Amino acid sequence: MTRLDMRAAARRLAVLLLLLLPGMLVAPAAAHAGPTSVSIVNSASFAGSPLARGALLTAFGSGGSFLLPGSPSQSYSFPSWPTNAGGVQVYINNCTLSTGKYLPILYVSPTQINFYLPNSFDPAREVFGTCAGSTPGTSFTSTFTITSQDGTTASTTLTTTTFRPGVFFEPGTNKAQGLHYDAWTGALTDLRSCNGSNCPVYGEYAPTSNRIAVLTTGGEGASCGGPRAACTNGFFSGVGFRLGGSQQRLLYHGPPGDNPYSYLNPPGTTLGQDVAIIDITLGTAGTYTLQMTYNGAVTGNTTNVVLGPPN
Repeated sequence: MTRLDMRAAARRLAVLLLLLLPGMLVAPAAAHAGPTSVSIVNSASFAGSPLARGALLTAFGSGGSFLLPGSPSQSYSFPSWPTNAGGVQVYINNCTLSTGKYLPILYVSPTQINFYLPNSFDPAREVFGTCAGSTPGTSFTSTFTITSQDGTTASTTLTTTTFRPGVFFEPGTNKAQGLHYDAWTGALTDLRSCNGSNCPVYGEYAPTSNRIAVLTTGGEGASCGGPRAACTNGFFSGVGFRLGGSQQRLLYHGPPGDNPYSYLNPPGTTLGQDVAIIDITLGTAGTYTLQMTYNGAVTGNTTNVVLGPPN
């Protein structure tokens, strides 16, 4: 092969490489990143700061994913709530006012984490220990830091306090989650299934009033009834509930395990959820707003309860 032929062959090889090279090069996989920002709300009301200790809370992430690509969402059952869910962790910096604490996690998905913030009202009863001080009625500035599965972190600073309740509801209908008790028949009906023809407002000849039980979180400091103090003498004695603007008789508000009306505990309740047992004193069927009050002022979110004609 002459020198001229060698030069021609080299030029052809260079052209061939230029044609093939783009397809041969593989771009490196983009690095995974956790959320760049997080917001934390009450899991029942979706209200933000201030947030109550002893409540179930939800963190939403934006700008990234809490989980690595391909990692599935995961739910955990009480009491096996991990403080490390496959690398995902939630940390609060002022637990006991001097040291931090990793918090138990109920659920994790790419964009959402449900977790529990321990209370400080009754350390002997608190499975996960106390958090953020022990003086009822006090509030603190708390920084939550969330570690994603890839090790990146995002933080937000909020106020934590002793009483900031929310009522669980069904998205879309805004119906409160809980049960209706028909004192005449003994029937229990899921409040979300009440439609105006069932769930009577009161039983004229029943031995007691008809009742509703609703689920709340963030109001543990307002526990009353049962083994704890009577509702009129509870820690937050001004707690009550309104239906359609009318104050109802509150029989109990507190943990399901203390509920003297245990037949009215909604199924599936867990730590961090409280049950409110309310006598119905209304006489007309209709859709009523349900509001939790403290010293006469509405606190938390507003939900709906649908009640039928009296029986």
